[in-house]
Amino acid sequence: MIAPRAVAAAGVIAAGAWLSVVVGGAEPTASASTLCQASNGHNQQKVRGNSGCGARAGKGSTARAEDTSGEGTAVAVANSRGRADARTMERKSVALSSAKRGGDAKSFATGPGAFSVAQADRNGTSVAIGGWGGSAISTPRGTACSGGFAFAYESTSGRVCVQSGALGFSN
Repeated sequence: MIAPRAVAAAGVIAAGAWLSVVVGGAEPTASASTLCQASNGHNQQKVRGNSGCGARAGKGSTARAEDTSGEGTAVAVANSRGRADARTMERKSVALSSAKRGGDAKSFATGPGAFSVAQADRNGTSVAIGGWGGSAISTPRGTACSGGFAFAYESTSGRVCVQSGALGFSN
């Protein structure tokens, strides 16, 4: 049985991570973002200096990949009415998102050197947030979190993990 304090701590850390994504906790940069968007059987790739993105979407699907740091890589692939969103917000970070069999995959690399992978399956939701040198991986087979900060959740398996330095939780 999961201790209520561990669940509450994981919730507080996850809420902080979500706020950093939504509010934009990264320092402002002068570089323009590299944005790739695709829907309904189309794809798009862009490379600008050290920034790159790629989005590919099958029929009835949408994919969005964006690097706002000027030195990151974001890739999103969706199929079978899936939705994939990958975003990098800090230098030398990577965000990968896949909803190749449907579902909703969201991958955010919010800190420098972050790595995040979200893979959604049919009717599932997958979220991965890597920050401050952290790695977050969320797939239908489970989740993995390591490094400075990481959060991952996958709805079809019910798996969740959170890591902040030496402290972490996973089920």
